This record gives sequence, structure tokens and C-alpha cells, in this order.
Amino acid sequence: MSLRTRCGAAGPPCICLIADNHFSEHAAAPAHYASALEAGESGPDPLPAREALRHPVDHDFGDPHRALERRRRATGLGGGAGTVPGTLSRQLLLAVPARDTGDEAGARALATEIARWAGAIGAVHIEAETTAFLAGADPTAPPQQSEEVG
Repeated sequence: MSLRTRCGAAGPPCICLIADNHFSEHAAAPAHYASALEAGESGPDPLPAREALRHPVDHDFGDPHRALERRRRATGLGGGAGTVPGTLSRQLLLAVPARDTGDEAGARALATEIARWAGAIGAVHIEAETTAFLAGADPTAPPQQSEEVG
């Protein structure tokens, strides 16, 4: 069954997210993200383009410059649309390449402000994630598998 059939009437931004995150069709996702980006950039709402830019960063391993550019564009689009929590979470992902390229001071300065803003608006998850980053955690690392209880 095709992805479009499984997703019903969902538009391109939804299809790429569903392909990548729900059905784990990672190889098919980049083409859907490109289609979603084109649709988002041609419409009046910047959020579909933001979504199409922010998710494929996971597919940009090995090309840190492309990943950084996508993160910057997604952050700008989200900020322009007024999505403060989403913009803060995107900014944290801008601190990661700063740290990875040796700019620890820049990464920490950005993360400190993100934590301050997140705390001010009550975005406790973002504040906690940023505090963990300041303590050395990598927010782009895959989640740890928990041990089975029983």
C-alpha cells in the first residue's frame, strides 16, 4: 500500500513526517520533505516549510553545514510565525554544532539564554533539555533504551 493511500488526504508536510516517524520509511522521507518544503515555501503559512526543514536534519549526518543551514532556516521561520517554544527548541539545536565545532563558549551562551527564556514562559521540558545540554548532554543523541522491568 502506498504512503499516500495510508495517509489519506494528508498534504505533503504530513506525509513526510508520517513516512519518517510513524512508518520508519527513512529512505522515502527526503523526497517527501523536499515536496513539503516546496509546498510550504509557496504558501502563506511559514510553518509547513519550518516542519519540512527541521525534520530532515536527521538525514544530514555527514553534512554539518547543510544541517546547520536547515536548522537556521527552520528557527527563523518558526520565530517569524510566533512559535516561541518551537523556536527555543530549534535554537538549542543551533548550540549543538557550535559545541561540535569547538565553540563551547558560544554554545553555552546560547543555551543559557534558551534556558532562561524557557523558564520564563513555563516551557519546562525545553528548560530541562537545555539544562542537560549545559551539563554535557547531547539533545540530538538517540534516546537510551530502558531496561525491562519485570
